[in-house]
Amino acid sequence: MQAMVLELPAKYEGPIEFPMKTVAQAARHALLRIAGGAEPRDVMSIDSWRRIVAGCGHQALMAIVTALSPRLKRSGSRA
Repeated sequence: MQAMVLELPAKYEGPIEFPMKTVAQAARHALLRIAGGAEPRDVMSIDSWRRIVAGCGHQALMAIVTALSPRLKRSGSRA
């Protein structure tokens, strides 16, 4: 989840909730990397998760959420 929060668009103002699309794609990508021989420790690092999440189109999807939901206020911090 931390990687998804860190990869939110700079001006994201929606709720801190993530679409199953992002969760499923990120999990699938991580599992495929491990199945392909990558070290699980390396795949599970925060830097790796950030790259995986970014590669799933997370920022673009969440930018759409912000554009379509201007009344929603973000709850919580981004750290």
